Parts: sequence; C-alpha cells; structure tokens
Amino acid sequence: MEAAFLGRGLYRSLHDPQEFGTYLGALKCVRESCPEGRLLPVNPLKISSVWRCDRCSLKMDNIKASKIQEIASRMIMNNAIKREASHIIDYLNDHIVKFLLPTNQFTVELKLQAIKKIQSDRPLVELREKEKYCLEILDILQRLNYGECFVKGVLCYELFVTRVTIAQLLNESEIATETSNLDQLRTAWQILKPSGNRPRDLQQLVVTYGIE
Repeated sequence: MEAAFLGRGLYRSLHDPQEFGTYLGALKCVRESCPEGRLLPVNPLKISSVWRCDRCSLKMDNIKASKIQEIASRMIMNNAIKREASHIIDYLNDHIVKFLLPTNQFTVELKLQAIKKIQSDRPLVELREKEKYCLEILDILQRLNYGECFVKGVLCYELFVTRVTIAQLLNESEIATETSNLDQLRTAWQILKPSGNRPRDLQQLVVTYGIE
C-alpha cells in the first residue's frame, strides 16, 4: 500500500478549501490562543491566495503557508520511510499534533506508513493505533466519495486482520466475528477479489469466516 495514494485526489474539489470536511490541505492555526483553528486559503483557485483561520480570522500570506507545508513534507519523509512503527506513532502523538491537523495530508501519509509497518506481532498498544488510523482514513475516503477503490479494500483488510489479532490477544474471539468486523472483510474481498495484488491470505480468510 503506497503512502502517497491520496496524492492524486487531495484537491479534487478546488473550490472547496475544506475538502468535503476532511481538511486535508488545511494547516493548524499558529496562534497559541487558538488551538482548534484551521488555516485555509481564502481563494483556493488562486496560488497566491491569503490563508485565514476559520476560528480567530488570523491571516497568513501564501509564502508562509507554503513554507510550513514544505517543512512538514520534509519532516514526514525524514520520520517515516526508514523509521519503525513505534517511532512513527510517538512522532504523531508527541510532535505532529502540535503543528498539523489530524487529517492533514502529511499526517495521513504518516498514518499510512504506520499501518503498513505495524504487523500482527506488535504490542497491543500499536495495534490499537493501527485500528484507529484505518478507521480515520476510511472515513476520509468516504467523505471524498472515493467509492470502492483499491485502497479502501486494503484498509478494510488491514482493519479486519488487526481486530482479529487484538481479539486473540485479549482472548475475546467473539470480536473477530462481530457483524461490523465481518463486513470489513466482506468489503475487502468484494473490492480486491479481481486484483492480482490482493493480500495473499485474503481468500483463505474469506473461506475461514464463511464470507462466500
């Protein structure tokens, strides 16, 4: 699963700086007294547009906004590609939250890297984070009207497998067969069945859990 899968669609709606409520391109307000503020371009169709906070109305010129994005992109690259999942999680929780929104495109890229790197042998706390990231990004895809895309299928698969692993660790096997969880596996199979790049164990999971 490529971390940059959203790249082609991050700005599908150029007239809507909120990106259907996902705020993928928004920046966190730099004013300390405005922790919930989101900086958005006043005119998203204009590269030189001034950015303005939707809470305190703080204004920022496009040069400063672009610089923040450039720095964020560089920091993401330095803290994702060659780092372990535990480092990425700590970086997201302790650092990224201070200057980027939870759904900012760069935050999403880091979360995708974490999803890819957190395997079933990782500690429960990491698996919980992976579960949360999958749900968050699936919500973004839904808001952006991506439909039954390949990445949705992969995320549904990852979410199902992660929940099964968590259930095993907690000795709560019923979690794995809850309707909402089996629906994730079903969606993954419906989307990925025709693909030659689907997870190797997906078909076996479908048989094991009686999806088909």
